[in-house]
Amino acid sequence: MKRIIIFMIVLALSLVVGGLSANRSNDLKHSNDTIVYKEHFDCLSSGRESNECNIILSTNQLEVTYHALVQFASQIMNFEIYKFLFAFTVAFLICHSVCSLTSGSFFGLLYLILDFRFWEYTTNTLRVGMALALVMMAFLLYFKPGKRYVSNVIYLGPLSHLTTVIFLAIPKKKINFLYLMMLFLISIVTFKFESLWVSTLIDNIAVDSKLYFYTLSGKPEYQVPLHYNVVVLGSLLFYKRATSSIFVVTANTLYVLIMASFIFGVIGMSYRIASFMLPFVIISMVLQVNYISNKFKYGRSFMLILCHIILLGVFLYAFKNNSSLLFEHLS
Repeated sequence: MKRIIIFMIVLALSLVVGGLSANRSNDLKHSNDTIVYKEHFDCLSSGRESNECNIILSTNQLEVTYHALVQFASQIMNFEIYKFLFAFTVAFLICHSVCSLTSGSFFGLLYLILDFRFWEYTTNTLRVGMALALVMMAFLLYFKPGKRYVSNVIYLGPLSHLTTVIFLAIPKKKINFLYLMMLFLISIVTFKFESLWVSTLIDNIAVDSKLYFYTLSGKPEYQVPLHYNVVVLGSLLFYKRATSSIFVVTANTLYVLIMASFIFGVIGMSYRIASFMLPFVIISMVLQVNYISNKFKYGRSFMLILCHIILLGVFLYAFKNNSSLLFEHLS
């Protein structure tokens, strides 16, 4: 019964997300890419060559999954219907995956919708949303008995947004703790001493977009939220003794992403890694709360609720601070 209720809530939420996205204005959005996606869609609808229209998005030519989808959709529907179906599908896949991997945790779903990054997936960063939805679907299928082979859909993620190629490097087994610490150290040193190597990268092999973001930031900038970092550090406390394969692979995912955020932070783009981290932060957070509450023979339910009340306060505080961004994405 609980699964059915959670499924219906996810379905209803996805419909709401789709409706909000479809009715959202496409104009006058400061620092927002929706208008660019509309221009790309309209270009394809007009019958112009796809290569000519793809220049509008300034995307990598390898990102064929999104290009194929919008090419097909532009011939049979308008942009508003496309936004609704796109937003509904992305929201459903991400929400359903998070709920399934946290054993139907309502709190996991609540934390998800309180973070403005969730709303970006279906309004501002459409290709990121599509890529992450495919990754989350693959992540869920990997833990389904008899369906692990279907999890190869993860390879479609980088073909929607090339940055998600990083998910192909996620280890499925526990990483040696000392090796893990060494990788963290290398990542931090890379970020802190960027002046020793970044100029060579920019001058010799960087593409224009990296040069743009580096120039825009003017300096290395680490943009992963504090509570994300706390969740990652907290997972280290349970990592060695963890027996849940979901916990281990989720933790490995966060470790790889947090290391990547230092590298991307050099060119002022660690915010993109933070967007990818959100559902995995929530999965890890819910599992950590379960581990903590299980340590208490008596009062387990009380401890479980207490932990979630504290976490809810943290996410509400972040929601309050980022409310302007959230309402910008919805208006």
